[in-house]
Amino acid sequence: MAGPYLDRVRQAARSAGVPAALAEVAASLNGRDGPLRPPDGIARPELLGELHQALMARDERRAKGAFYTPGPLAAAVAAETLGPLLAGGRPPGSVRVCDPAVGGGALLLAAARYLIARGARPADAVGNMTGIDIDPVAASTARLALGLLGGTPAIAVGDALAGLRGCGFDAVVTNPPFLGQLKRGTARGLAEAAALVDRFGGTAAGYADSAALFLVLSLELVGDGGRVGIILPEPAFATRDGAPARELVGAASRLVRAWPAPPSTFDAGTRARVVVFEKGPGTDRRTPWATGRWSSLEGLEDGDPLEGLELRTRGSIGDLATTTAGFRDEFYGLAEVTTDVAGGDHPLVTCGLIEPAWLAWGKRPARVARRPLCHPTADVGRLAPGSPVAAWVGRTLVPKVLVATQTRVLEAVADEDGRLVPMVPVIAVMPRPEDLWRVLAALLAPPVSALAVRRHGGAALSSDAIKLSARQVAALPLPADGAAWEAGARAAKRATLASRAGDVAGWRAALDELGVAMCAAYAVPAEPVLGWWAERLERVAGRV
Repeated sequence: MAGPYLDRVRQAARSAGVPAALAEVAASLNGRDGPLRPPDGIARPELLGELHQALMARDERRAKGAFYTPGPLAAAVAAETLGPLLAGGRPPGSVRVCDPAVGGGALLLAAARYLIARGARPADAVGNMTGIDIDPVAASTARLALGLLGGTPAIAVGDALAGLRGCGFDAVVTNPPFLGQLKRGTARGLAEAAALVDRFGGTAAGYADSAALFLVLSLELVGDGGRVGIILPEPAFATRDGAPARELVGAASRLVRAWPAPPSTFDAGTRARVVVFEKGPGTDRRTPWATGRWSSLEGLEDGDPLEGLELRTRGSIGDLATTTAGFRDEFYGLAEVTTDVAGGDHPLVTCGLIEPAWLAWGKRPARVARRPLCHPTADVGRLAPGSPVAAWVGRTLVPKVLVATQTRVLEAVADEDGRLVPMVPVIAVMPRPEDLWRVLAALLAPPVSALAVRRHGGAALSSDAIKLSARQVAALPLPADGAAWEAGARAAKRATLASRAGDVAGWRAALDELGVAMCAAYAVPAEPVLGWWAERLERVAGRV
């Protein structure tokens, strides 16, 4: 293919530093040859960003958090963010927009198009676009793509979290990378983590992910009355370590709109949500937005079966048991000593092997550090004596209840013998032996699952799943009605025995008895809570 359009793209690619092969493929797929037309005649400049992403290996994309924004979603974010600014009298050619994680430029392209369609000259709209990205090829790609609309954007290479400061922009539109801090491939190094705490204070402490820090940065980048449209992974709406960032932003802004992105928007394994907010004092300091309880924001909820109801409680799980869950060191330490042995002393239990009162170990394979194993077994004797990992495992080899995460209802199993080894992120709940079945019943109680969704919904990879920390499990309430609780405990034991015998019907019947007893124990009407719980449980029943 030859012609003025391709020549123009090649020349722009050389100037912007975009690989020539990438530019030529983009030009070919755009299907443009002959004279360049006005900006709206160029088919899809964002194709450059899409191709840059497609040419990255999946592991590289995950490590960088490089999952770019589809055009329709980018257009919606731009319209919600910029529309009210123009409605308030701002000339479209004067609106300054920043994307601190610009990637291939999809959101800035959408913003520029929005302003051009409302009267801005292309050179003015594009000239008011500012972006930064740590990936030099991504930054060059964004620069070239925006340049094809007309004008020269300010696109730089660098780490916005490290170097960008408040610049009084009118708007920020961004889809920051979600780099969780519990995996080696995306976790920050010690020096970087310390630098970010120095830069962002308590919002960067603990396991706060990068998306939470971009949220704080976005607030800083706009002036009073400025708007931010940001796409965040669902866990950022509810995780414990993201709470300081949510509280800081919520206290200094007013929520304009929130909505969930379509489930298939990104292929990173995480659903996303969009929030648009305006910098400045809010109207009510008691709202979920202002207090950081974003998982319950209107427009994002899936329904609350406890609406209008209050549980009658007496104490919490932490009054009867200690709770613990490992982190990176325990994960990798156990992965190194895990074998596939049917008759080993210490079966290793992953979240995927736990159902309500049903352990699927040996009945279906599990994945441990990406290895499929039919009988994952921890050879604890190979752990270095006296090491922190060995000490942690030793503390868990007692009678306990194991709780899975990323589940639609709370799922837990009893380990009366203390032989099972919990694989991160399984949570070990360790009561006195005489309290084991009562603790299991409380954790399996339908009202407690509903309460967990109310308190922590959105922290998991899916909007309808529950993900708790060990501390949050310890804070779950115990019921006030002791007699009904004992009935629930007996049903929990019967369900466990039925599951071990492979008696699916008996297991399901015992769980139904448990559900009724534990609703009574918490003084909650059986409906709608029991129906909500049973519907979710049906999906589990299909797996056993």
